[in-house]
Order: sequence, then C-alpha cells, then structure tokens
Amino acid sequence: VEMPTDPSGGGTSGFMLVECTSKEESNKAFGLLNDTHLDAAHKLKVNPWSDFNAREMVSSPGQNASHVDLDETDSPYNFLQDKTGREQFLAKYGTAYGTHVFWHDPHLSAKLIPITVPTSLDSANDSSVAIAPDDWTSLDRLRKRVQKDFPAWSPQGTYVLSVEEDLASLWFLKGQAWFRIVNLDHPKLLGFQVGPMEKHAITWCRSECRLWDVCLCKILKTFPLRGSEMSSPTIRWSYDERFFVYLRPGKITLYESSSLEKIALPNLEKDGKVVFSWAPESSILFYSVEPTHAEKPVRIYAYHVGDGGVLTELSTRSVYGVTNIEMQWQSKEIKVDRIYCAIIMRATNSHRKDKIDLYRCGGKDIGIEQIEILGNVISLEWDKSGLFGSRFCVCSTMKKNARRMTNRFDFYHVQLGNIRLIKSLEDQQANAIFWSPKGTHAVAKTESGTLEFYRIDVDNVVQLLIQEHFNCTHAEWDPSGRYFVTSIPVHETEIDTGYRIYNFLGQLLHHAEVEKFSHLQWRPRPREFLSVKEQQDLLKSLDTRMREFKEEEERRRKEDQEKAQKTLDDLINQHKAVINAIRKDHAVDTAARNTLRERVQTFKKLSIFDEVPKIKETVLDVKEITY
Repeated sequence: VEMPTDPSGGGTSGFMLVECTSKEESNKAFGLLNDTHLDAAHKLKVNPWSDFNAREMVSSPGQNASHVDLDETDSPYNFLQDKTGREQFLAKYGTAYGTHVFWHDPHLSAKLIPITVPTSLDSANDSSVAIAPDDWTSLDRLRKRVQKDFPAWSPQGTYVLSVEEDLASLWFLKGQAWFRIVNLDHPKLLGFQVGPMEKHAITWCRSECRLWDVCLCKILKTFPLRGSEMSSPTIRWSYDERFFVYLRPGKITLYESSSLEKIALPNLEKDGKVVFSWAPESSILFYSVEPTHAEKPVRIYAYHVGDGGVLTELSTRSVYGVTNIEMQWQSKEIKVDRIYCAIIMRATNSHRKDKIDLYRCGGKDIGIEQIEILGNVISLEWDKSGLFGSRFCVCSTMKKNARRMTNRFDFYHVQLGNIRLIKSLEDQQANAIFWSPKGTHAVAKTESGTLEFYRIDVDNVVQLLIQEHFNCTHAEWDPSGRYFVTSIPVHETEIDTGYRIYNFLGQLLHHAEVEKFSHLQWRPRPREFLSVKEQQDLLKSLDTRMREFKEEEERRRKEDQEKAQKTLDDLINQHKAVINAIRKDHAVDTAARNTLRERVQTFKKLSIFDEVPKIKETVLDVKEITY
C-alpha cells in the first residue's frame, strides 16, 4: 500500500495505491471495497489500474477525424436544389440496426429512392446509394439494443450526429461517401446535442457535462452533474448561440458563450420551480419562478440580453393561484416586426379557470392579452409560418358528465389586442394538434392513432379526410409542410413497427412495416435565404409557379404510366415467347411420343392451359396371391 502525501500541507492527497498478489485478489478487493460508505457523506471509490491505461490510450479530440477537401459543389445544401423539390429523411430499422437516408418521391408510392446528394443539377434523379458507415450503429451492437435518438440530423441538416461508447461524431456527405469530420471524446458517453447554429455542442455522461467548440474540437467548460440531472442536463441556447442557460434543480445560470462568464439573473428564489424559454429570433429570455409556498404568487420575467450580457428588463408580472407554467413561442410574422409568446397558466383548484397570457414582443413595450379557458388546457400550438398573421390553436378538455370526457379545439387569430375566434371544434377525441409549417393545414391525432386532416382558412376550418394508423406514437410534418409522417417505434412495441407518409390532404403515399423500426427524421432545412420582401414577391407569383409544377407533375405522371405499360408489354411478350417455344418443342417430339406410347392416341391440339381429359378406369378382375 502506498499513500501519497501533499508536500505543502503534510496531509494525504486523497487517494492511495494498492498492489495485490494476483488478479483474483485484485478483483475480490474491488468488489468488497468499491462504493463502501466511510461515513454518511463519503464513499470509497476503487478504480482498477486498467481504467487508467484505457484513458491514456484515448486519442485527443478530433485526432481521428477525416480530412475532407471541399469545393463549391460540396455544399451541404445541395439537396435543396433538387429539380423536383424532393425531401430527404433518415430512417433506422432492421435486425442489423441499419441506418438509411432516402429521397422521398411522392410519385413512387411503392418504393423510395436511395439517396445520393447530387453533385450537379443534372444528377438530381440519380438513384445510387450513399452507404451509411457501420460506426453509426456500433453502440447498438455493443449494448444489444437500439439507441432511439441516434443517428440524427444536426439542427440545420448539415451533418449527421452519431454516438459510440466513448465518442460523439459529426459526419458530412461528400458525393456518395460519408466522412467523419469532427470527433468529441467523452468516456461512457450517454448523450449528445448540437446548438441551433451548429457552432457548439454538449456531451454528457453520468458524472459530467462538457461544452465543446465544434470547429476547434475543444472543451470550453465542464459542468459536474448530480442527482436528477445525471440522466440529461438542461442547457438551452439563444437563437444565435451567443448565450445559453444552464438549469439545475433549484438554480438557473445564464452564460455568455464567448467569455463563459456568468450573468446573474435577478429575482430567483431558492428551491423555487423555474421555467424558461428563449425567443426563436431574438435574445429575449422569459422565465417564471414558482415558489414552494402555494399562497405566494408566481412571478414571470422578461429580459433582453444585450452585448456583454447586459440585461434590460422588459416585463415583470405576478400571478396568483396558478401552477405548471408552460411557454410557447410563435415565429415572427412576415408582414410586421412582432412576435408572441403564449404562457399557459393552469389553475391550482377546480373553481378557477386556466389562463393563457399572450406577450406581444416588438416595438418599445410588451403588450399582454389574456384568454380564459373553460376546461383544462392540454396544449397550445402556434401557426409558425407567420404568413397569415398570428394564429394559434388551444386544445382543452370538455367534461359533459361524470362518465364522458371529450376535448375541444379553439382556433384563434390575434392582432394588436383583438383576439378573434376563428372556429371551435367540440366533442373531439383527439388530444394533440400538429400545425403545418406553411400554416395552411393541420392534423389532429388521438391516442389510438386516428388522424383528422384539416384545411385552415382565414375564417374557417374544414375537415378534409380521416385516416388511421393504429397505435402510432410519433407524428411530425416535413419542413416543407407537404408531407406528414406517423410511426410506431420498437421502443414502444414490437408489433406492427414501421411508418406511414401522407400528403397534406391526408392521402396515404407510402406504407412501410419494417422489423425493429427505431425512428424516422426529416432532414431539417436551414434558415430562409430569402428576405421578407422576396418571400412576399414569391407569394404573389405563386399561381404561375403552381402551373409550372402541375405541368411538371403531369409530365412525370405520363412518363411513369408509359414505363409501367412498357414493363407490362415486355412481360406479355416474354410469356408469349415461352408458350410458342413449348408448342414448337411439342410439335417436334410428336413422332417420338407416338412410338414410346405404342401407338396410343395422343391428345391433339392440347395446350398447357387446356384441361386434361379425364380417363375412367374400370377394375376387371381381382386375384388374391398368398406368399
């Protein structure tokens, strides 16, 4: 036994080295002493020497990453230049935990075209495959179970994120090959997240969380994890990654990304429940503090975080008799420079009504409008397109009697203090609403998998079609708002796993039941490249563009019909050729068959499709022979 001491203080260094006579004795000592309580607050931790050897062999961050030479044709957004406007998605399924990336072509309902990112516009219809590396699913094979969150697209669709046992990686698709361009080493890795601008990333295990600079593959800061935050730390970025908030039980901390300096948030109560949310397109931070004592009010604060971490108070409000605060942001309207944040406040007792406060951000002051809900608020969904003003839908419960409980969907339009009800849908079994990214359609979903497709007009809500994907648990729109996918992953059940893809009208385009289906994720799109004025001009010329797309779709439909008819004609011709060959052989062998059958009459003009005449047999004599 060797116990190092501290030369300056004379005390121990807090650890000792123990050498055993054999490997068996070492393993026995490890089992007996590891995690032994020394007292109520301290444990003895024992680490085998092999753990230190393994750590020394870990490569430095980014050492094994591939060096990729890129040119102008290797843009990560080449997929947006596809002539037919197809979308891409990532799907993971199969007994080998295979990951596949596909083009989704609505004209080919029976199959999907494997992906290759086109290197030029002329190869947009290329159907060759880009093979996913085995590293993407090495952790699945190691732990013998499917990892439900990885591989996954990065927030802007530039990279694919994958995790291994001690490594998080970012992959880039160049031509038809995947290259690992970033390695982030983290022993016993549990999770991996990338910021909205893909500049920073966080990785975590059970003991610590690391903040990384993605471009430099450098650790910027390490946060120790304790208690309930060990499974997944709560870190939320501002829209441009200039700031981030780190939430721990009973404590919330604001950091500036460049300097990693703490920015003190005022009015935080010890042990109070904190809920916070960043604005999607500005450095505005909303947070609420719910005290531990029910008789105290819930305080809601809004701050603008400026350069150098300067906080400017925008709003402060106290609300009594509410709990379970939830915040939902709208995207900014196209026509005006304002954005709404809906704060859902649920009543603490049944005698009060749930409330929704609408905070209007934009201009000098923050305006507040309030809605009282008759039932209990389940969820709120914004029309995030911003093309048709500020619209949202509230899903709430309706209690008709003691035995019957149904839901209600209320669609609202809000404009400068005027909240207008567009339409209410009562007696609904659905408990979730999914609004299209383009704002024109929505899907209501029940727990059993019934899907109701709606068209959302300016003054009306019209039901289009009802579909059913029994027991589906996941649903989402693609970024273009044209397709809606539902899925049943193997993490929920092992029966009927797979996915279905519908168009915005509710028509089923593709149905796949695949073994051990894990997840499906549409490839995200980056922020709009067009300015607000360019988007408005594009909307004005939408009729002309629609005619062009309809003509292109009609041309492709005719091409598909001609190909299908040509394939059918080829099969018919092959069938006729086989029949003619059989008949020719039959005619050539007629004389030989007559000789072999001893002049027994053969069936003339007999086709292989004709019914063979039945021959009646009669027993003339029965003789018994004894052996």
